[in-house]
Amino acid sequence: MLFVSRWLLIFGVLFITGCPTVQTTQPLSDPLTAEPDESLYGHWLATEKEDGKTRELHAFIGKHTTKENPEAIMEVWVIHWEREDKKLDGGLYYFTVTRIGKASYMNLIGVDTPSVGSKDMPLSLSAVGSYAAWTKNEKKKCGIVRYSYEGNKLQIWVPTDVKQALKGLSEAGELKLIGEVVTIDSLVRYLRKNKGEELFNKLARTFSKIP
Repeated sequence: MLFVSRWLLIFGVLFITGCPTVQTTQPLSDPLTAEPDESLYGHWLATEKEDGKTRELHAFIGKHTTKENPEAIMEVWVIHWEREDKKLDGGLYYFTVTRIGKASYMNLIGVDTPSVGSKDMPLSLSAVGSYAAWTKNEKKKCGIVRYSYEGNKLQIWVPTDVKQALKGLSEAGELKLIGEVVTIDSLVRYLRKNKGEELFNKLARTFSKIP
C-alpha cells in the first residue's frame, strides 16, 4: 500500500493533516478568469515495478462540465491497478492550473479532513454551483504541485520535507504562514523568484500519454 499512498498523494490525498504538501486556502490564480490546460486532456500512465510486481497509475484528465462552475476546472479520474494481485483503487479529483513565470502548477481542490479513511475526503464538484459552495467552506484547501508537459511526457513534482522547507523559508522572510498554510500572496511572490526549488522534490514523477 506504500505505492498507493505515494501516487494518490499527487492527485487526491493532499488535504490530510500532516501530508507533505504546500497548502493554501485558494488556487494560485482565480479560476473564474483562468483557463484549462487542454494539452493535459487524455489518458496518462505511470508504472513501477517493486518486489517483482507491476503497479500502474492511470490518470484520465478531461474537461469539467458541471454548470455554474468555472470552466478552468479540470477533472482527473485516478485508477491504481496492481496487476499481479488484481487490486483496484482510485477516485475522481479536481484541479485548475496556473502559469507563473516559466513554470506551471496544478491547484488541487479539496477540503481538510481528519483521516485518510474519512468518507468526506474526496471533494465532489458534481452539483450545480458546487465551486461557489467550496469557496465558502471553512475547511477548503488547495494543494500545489508543479508540472511540465512535453510531447507525450507529463512530469509532476510533489513537495518533499515540506514542513522543514516552509519553516526555513518563513524564518528567512520568503513565505508567510498561518499555521501550516501558506498565504497565497507570499507563495506567488516566492514562485516568481525560483519556481519553488526549495519546496518541490528534485525528482519528478513521469507519466506517458496513451494514444
